Amino acid sequence: MKVKNGLTDLILFGKHTRKRNSLFKSASAEIPSDGAMNRLASRLHPAVQRLQVDHITEETADIRTFRLSAADGADLAPFRAGQYLSLTYEYQGLLISRPYSISSTPSQVFRGNYYDITIRKAAGNAFFSEAAFSEWREGTRVLSSAPNGAFYYEPQRDSDSLICIAGGSGVTPFRSMIEEELEKRESMKIALFYGIGAENDEAFGEEFRSLSGRWGGRFVYIPVVQSPTESWTGKKGFISLDLIKEALGVENVQESSFFICGPEGLHSFMDHELEPLQRPSKFIRRENYGIAAGDSNGKIYKLTVMTRGARRIIDAAAGESLVTAIERAGLAPPAWCRSGDCGWCRSRLIEGEITTDDSLTGLRAADSKFGWIHPCVSYPASDITLEVPSNPIIYSYYG
Repeated sequence: MKVKNGLTDLILFGKHTRKRNSLFKSASAEIPSDGAMNRLASRLHPAVQRLQVDHITEETADIRTFRLSAADGADLAPFRAGQYLSLTYEYQGLLISRPYSISSTPSQVFRGNYYDITIRKAAGNAFFSEAAFSEWREGTRVLSSAPNGAFYYEPQRDSDSLICIAGGSGVTPFRSMIEEELEKRESMKIALFYGIGAENDEAFGEEFRSLSGRWGGRFVYIPVVQSPTESWTGKKGFISLDLIKEALGVENVQESSFFICGPEGLHSFMDHELEPLQRPSKFIRRENYGIAAGDSNGKIYKLTVMTRGARRIIDAAAGESLVTAIERAGLAPPAWCRSGDCGWCRSRLIEGEITTDDSLTGLRAADSKFGWIHPCVSYPASDITLEVPSNPIIYSYYG
C-alpha cells in the first residue's frame, strides 16, 4: 500500500482492513499440519524422538557410552554442542526420565544420524543409570526429548579462549564441544581441566590426548587426580585457581570464559576459587550434574498430587525431590533438566511448605508470588498439595 496523503491513506487502510477481515472469516479454522514451517519446526523441535541403542562402548568400569539412532528411521533433531537430551525409559513398571549431555558432535547427527550419550553408573538409588547398565542392549528402545539446554558456546557472549572444568561424568559435553568449536573457529583456544578420583576413572582420556596433539597449542588437556597412585606423574589434588594459572598463565586466565560441568560439590568449590578473578557472571557458564539432596531427617510426608483431573496421595521423603517422589509413585511427571533451569516441571503449590535453593529454581518473581515452584529442586517440609501438569511427551506416546 503506497503512502499518499492523510485522507486517502485512511480510506485505503479501511479497505485493507475490510479485506483482511474477509480473508480471516473465509479461512479454515484448522491449524495446517503439513506446511513448510510446520515441517521445519517438527524437524528442529520434535515433541518426542523414538531412539534405539545401536552400540555400547565401555569407557571405564562404571561409565558407558550408548550410541542412539532413530528407531523409526526419522531424521534426528540437530543440536548445539553442550546440550542434553531428556531420556524416558520404562523400568520396573515405572516410566522414569533423566537428562544426559550429548557427547557426540553436532556434525555427527548430519553425517550418521545418531547421538552418543555417556552415562555413569551412580551409587545409591540411581534409577535411570541402574536401568541403563542392567537392561540396555543393542536394539533397546528409549524415548527422548528434543535437544535442550543453554550450556553451549555463544560467540556474541563468550571469549574465544575457553577454560573448561569437568568433574566425573561432567566431561561428556566437553567431548562434544571441544572438537566442534576448534574446527569452526580458527581463533579458538580451549583448555580442559578434568577432575577425577583415580586414574582409572578417566573417560575419553586417549581421545583428549589425541586432540591435544592434533590441535597443538590450541587445545590443552590437563587431568587432575584426587587420589593418585605413586606412578601418576600428572597434576594431583583439586582443580584450584592456582593450578589453572600455573598451567595457562595469569593473563590467559583473566580473559577467558569458564565452562564448568559436574556435581554440585565441584560448582561450590569453583565458586570460591574463581571469586578473586571478579569475572562477570556471563563469562562463567554452568551445568549442574545432580542437585544436593534435601534435609534427610527421615521424615515422610503426604504429598497430594493433582494431575490430569485426578487426585492421588503418595509418600514423599524429606531428602528426596518432589519430582522423584512423584516418579516413584508411577505418575510420570514432566521433567527435563532436573536442575531448576528449564521450567518443564513447573507446578503450583496449593498447600504446604517446601525447602529449595533459590539460586537454582529459575523461577520468575511472579511465579514465586503466585505459588509456582519447580518440583525437581523442591523438597517437602510438611504435607503438601501440588498441582502438576501432564507430561505431553509420555502421554502422546503411551496414552
